[in-house]
Amino acid sequence: MIHTFTAQHPDDIGMIEKESPIEDVEVREVDGEYFLTFVSRLPLGSICSKFNGYKIKQRFSEHIVVTVTHMEISEKNVPCTKDYPAVVTEIPLGGDFESGRTYMVLVNGIEATFPEIANTQTGDSDTSGSGTPEQIVNETIEVQAPIEGSTIVEPETHNNPYILKITSGLPSGCAQFNAYHSSLRGNDYSIEVTNRIPADQTIACTAIYGYYEGQFTLGDGALKTGETYTVTINGELAHTFVAR
Repeated sequence: MIHTFTAQHPDDIGMIEKESPIEDVEVREVDGEYFLTFVSRLPLGSICSKFNGYKIKQRFSEHIVVTVTHMEISEKNVPCTKDYPAVVTEIPLGGDFESGRTYMVLVNGIEATFPEIANTQTGDSDTSGSGTPEQIVNETIEVQAPIEGSTIVEPETHNNPYILKITSGLPSGCAQFNAYHSSLRGNDYSIEVTNRIPADQTIACTAIYGYYEGQFTLGDGALKTGETYTVTINGELAHTFVAR
């Protein structure tokens, strides 16, 4: 089974596709669901290279391979910026994984395994009265995420819903995607995309700008053929379309 997502960019003339260097790979579990997060880099800077998307291939039930690519300018002797942006991408893997088995994810050859094995090492450490190591939890707040782009994907068959794909920003290394909040009035969809950031503004965060690629289903089924729909994202009108 192969899943593919490719970001669309204008002005890609004279650019070639390359595998992206990967800086970090992590799989985390939230309420029984697993999420793959990886950080890729644009090696020729933001002017001469652009994020191109990823492909997922599940070769075996316990082995998932992800290929991440970028587009970079093919001509030599072209002045490029030296900002080397980081792109943070999160992919939901679902929760259909057997207990007691170890699974492997390879992102451009960089390996991560899940679930994590509990740390049973004993030794001197600060503990609470219950014997559990004390953890420091930083309080976070919910804020609107910057929106980098969005597209409407028409269903392949009449009975399926329309899909809204959204690229939102993660303005620092501390920012994490939080949620999509939606409301519907008539044929007008209003979507709010939010991040979570530390409530303490004095916390030092890495100065990387990442991206979250996600999607939202418009309605529970097929939209009414011939009717006009609008989509507003974080207060800005993003799309107007006629359902087919």
